[in-house]
Amino acid sequence: MQSITQMARVVRVQGDFLLQGNKRLSGRGAHVCPQCIQSPNLQKCLSRSFKAPFPSELISQIVKNN
Repeated sequence: MQSITQMARVVRVQGDFLLQGNKRLSGRGAHVCPQCIQSPNLQKCLSRSFKAPFPSELISQIVKNN
């Protein structure tokens, strides 16, 4: 099990998806572990978690930041 500090957090605030930085954002969130970032199914998993289509641009940003 990964420490929560090692995971990337994605937040959905009023329909917009944001990659959480140092500041804690309120809204619907999902933590993504480093192993899952490399998964080809990441976009599908996040879309299911948020019950909304997840933008592919944010996937590339998550991969770049980790």
